[in-house]
Amino acid sequence: MKNRFLYRTIIFLLIVSTLTCNLVMVAFLHRFFYGDLKVEEPATLHRVASSLGTWGNLAYADYRDVVESTDAYDSLSANMIERGIAAYSNNQPLWTDVSWTSGSFTEVIGRVDLRAGRFLRLEDDDAGANKVAVVNATLWESLGKGSGFQSGVQLFIKGQAFEIVGVVENAFPHLDSMEEVEIWAPLKQNPMAWQYEVEDYQEYQILARLNPDRRAVAELQLDAALSDIEQRLGFSYTADVLSETEFRIKLRPNMYRLFVALFVVTGFLFVLGTVNQVLMLVTRSVAISADLKVMAALGARPKHVLVRFLKGFAATVAIALVGVAGCSIAIVQLYNGMWGASYGAISLERLVDPVPLALLGGMVAFLVLLHTGFPFLMYWFRGDNLLSRDRAAGSRFSMKNWLSLSGVVFQVALVTICILGCGAFLKSMSRQGSVVSGPNEDRLLHVDIALSGVQAANYFDVQRRLGQIEGGLRELGGIESVSASSVLPLKSGGWTRALVEGRPLESEPDWISFCSVVPGYFETLGLEVLEGRDFVPDDATRYPPLNYIINRAYAEREFPGEQALGRRVAPWDGVGYGEVIAIVEDQPVSVDGRVVPNIYIPAYQDRLQLHVLLEDRSLLAGHAELIVEKIKQVDPDLIVVGVETIDSIWEEALASPRLGFMILLSLSLIGLVLSLCGLFGYQSYIVALREREFAIRNALGLDARGLFRMETLRGLKIALVGFGLGVLGFFACERVFRAKLFDIQLPVATAAVLTLCLLVAFAVVLLLATAPTLRPRLAILMRE
Repeated sequence: MKNRFLYRTIIFLLIVSTLTCNLVMVAFLHRFFYGDLKVEEPATLHRVASSLGTWGNLAYADYRDVVESTDAYDSLSANMIERGIAAYSNNQPLWTDVSWTSGSFTEVIGRVDLRAGRFLRLEDDDAGANKVAVVNATLWESLGKGSGFQSGVQLFIKGQAFEIVGVVENAFPHLDSMEEVEIWAPLKQNPMAWQYEVEDYQEYQILARLNPDRRAVAELQLDAALSDIEQRLGFSYTADVLSETEFRIKLRPNMYRLFVALFVVTGFLFVLGTVNQVLMLVTRSVAISADLKVMAALGARPKHVLVRFLKGFAATVAIALVGVAGCSIAIVQLYNGMWGASYGAISLERLVDPVPLALLGGMVAFLVLLHTGFPFLMYWFRGDNLLSRDRAAGSRFSMKNWLSLSGVVFQVALVTICILGCGAFLKSMSRQGSVVSGPNEDRLLHVDIALSGVQAANYFDVQRRLGQIEGGLRELGGIESVSASSVLPLKSGGWTRALVEGRPLESEPDWISFCSVVPGYFETLGLEVLEGRDFVPDDATRYPPLNYIINRAYAEREFPGEQALGRRVAPWDGVGYGEVIAIVEDQPVSVDGRVVPNIYIPAYQDRLQLHVLLEDRSLLAGHAELIVEKIKQVDPDLIVVGVETIDSIWEEALASPRLGFMILLSLSLIGLVLSLCGLFGYQSYIVALREREFAIRNALGLDARGLFRMETLRGLKIALVGFGLGVLGFFACERVFRAKLFDIQLPVATAAVLTLCLLVAFAVVLLLATAPTLRPRLAILMRE
């Protein structure tokens, strides 16, 4: 009875762990990449995405060429989304995301979730038409207009007045790339209309309605429409027609690779759990089959024999499914509580979507077939031998089965790969955490501000308002200097291609990073000016600028062995040539310490990161709130978007790798427990099987400690084979991991320490499983 209860308990734990891991991971994958689209006819909605960048945006000229020269598309729409735009209503500043949308958007998207009023029409998308906009429900309520719609309400965007003509639901249009858009306005009414004339301004998402059967034709027409890119821009790129699911994967490449890798690991865990259950069946099937034969020999009917066996197993499966449901709900809720705000919450309904349920049903059916089929195969094919003393021989037949041995080796190898992978993730994050953005990073407070007003701000307005803010902050005391730029430390402001005057263009120029700064930026961040001088206010009030500053990496790449000062460069493909007036020390543009060529552009912009250098690090916590209050007091029209320190920047940058690490660690620990259980069960089974042999050896004079040592060494050899295969497998795949998953790598010394710890854990389990050999049961020989 005790053995039967232990057997069912182990089977219950194995089923719950393996099924829960797979169910939750499939629900995660389904949520992030294959979730239901609530747009009209989602199968026909596609994206025209270029090969440039993750978003795959194109230029407006590309959209125009595709519209004019293709007929495979039912309809096309261009959208330019601007995040972090200041809008004003009754002099009240609002921080919003705006989508500038072509007139054909309604035709492409289909159903519009209108709450009141109307959506944008084709005739609105004209530079001479009345300026109109549509807002979402949250923004309408924040205007204080109540739940009812009122016409004539105006919003000021980029200094222009737009009349609100409609209100849509917050989730509209149910597309990942347009999440949280609060204002919809006609594309050609954008006050920054000069952007249409910039052929290389690739900020437009192109949506398309397309019959999937005509996708190949559409791609051929797309290639033809974009054939003149190289003549127009001096370089070329390709574009593809992507379904919405394919676009989601393109949008989150690192996240996708991570979840695919974790999904593979959970698949391995299912196989590992199944192997463990097979090992348990090997141990118990002979005994179960013998019991069935005894019942049949005593006159029990076959259906009673079958019912008796299935009744106990059905109860175990039913309880296990309840456990799977409880564990899955707990894991999803834990994820929503810890990471849902950052990565998007997962509703519990995802667990009962058709795909996760189908997977769960398939795995349950497989396990039921395995647990019922194995004993009955033994029942039918072992015959009357199960009633005789040859029962041990039947067990020995199972012992010789290659599945037991190879299963243990596979478990150890897989767990070794998973644990080493966790170590590589952890080592990678600790290495990233040691990157220094600059000498003053621990004393800097970064305030994200928007200086827009009801009227559009120009360079001189921004310069004046920044001067007032700096004067007000110095009144607080404890502030050493104040400056501003367009980007936070450890991030890139953007990417462009710069040309050098007088140098012939022999090939497509390489991409470089750029950053807009105001005078005093380098002193505030502690970046050394190696040669030349800093910007002065006059440099930042002209467009295009007359002067630029470059970093050491750019100077070494473009001017090796030459004098860089005085050379003329243009950061926008030959537009706006200016003189290089200084070279500064390199600054990392990512948390992995990557340094790239960078060009600094002097500019007073209405959207800036205000960098406040404090006299002491201890002032960070106490001064943050005071600084924000002082800024709002000095400039009431200004919008403070957020406040960052180097610690919060690191927290955000490492959030995604940390999530992956936590999931992988959890799965690896589950796999480790399963593997330890499997090795313990296998070793215990072998020891029990050879109980008579050990008794004979002991009776012939072999010391019990010698038996114990012999069996332990045999188990260690099996474990070492698994360890060896696991280490080889990990280092064979390390290059793939390093390229795809956050540049992870694992030093040999760290790998050796982790492997040693695993070896100790498995050795302890082997010692416990082999302990019965220290007490040989000589009574077995007396019965014979």
